[in-house]
Amino acid sequence: MLTWHDLVEHGPFIDYTPHDKISPETKYALEERALLGLFASPPLPYQEKIIQAWYEFEKRETEVAIRDGDLDKIDAAIQAMVYLPQGYRKVEDFFPYAQSKIVDPELKEIFEEILRRFRDGSLRDPYSEYFYLLEHGIAK
Repeated sequence: MLTWHDLVEHGPFIDYTPHDKISPETKYALEERALLGLFASPPLPYQEKIIQAWYEFEKRETEVAIRDGDLDKIDAAIQAMVYLPQGYRKVEDFFPYAQSKIVDPELKEIFEEILRRFRDGSLRDPYSEYFYLLEHGIAK
């Protein structure tokens, strides 16, 4: 599901962020057009399943879609943690944005732990620690 969501945000397409100041409806329409344009012709095997997975992700009506949406928001914030020390500015906005969008309590706790470590300087490698916490959870 995340693969198809990411597909329309990369390559010749644009990954719209909150900085782009476009409405969610416009973002959805642009990404939907990009997805459907991939399958204009000839029909590909599993094309309908791919399109259905994209719609499921975008609607966030299933448990899997909600969790995948949370993972997508966390990934953007983790990438911002990688960019910030490289001199990129305005990426800090991804932190409160991700915090406000994450629904799953376990993923919210994992993200907040990573963010805490990032802010106090104890985070060595954002992605390695993120993947570790996803696999092992937070020691209590």
